[in-house]
Amino acid sequence: MSNNLHELIKTARVEAGLTQEQLAEMTGVTQVQYVGGKQTTQQKE
Repeated sequence: MSNNLHELIKTARVEAGLTQEQLAEMTGVTQVQYVGGKQTTQQKE
């Protein structure tokens, strides 16, 4: 499930013409990791 979500976000980002850095700037999320199947995010300070 989480992999499908990742692909959906990536597809939407590419179609919108955004780089990963631009998307991170817009959302404030700098890193998304899946640790043991659990999603964790790192927010910008």
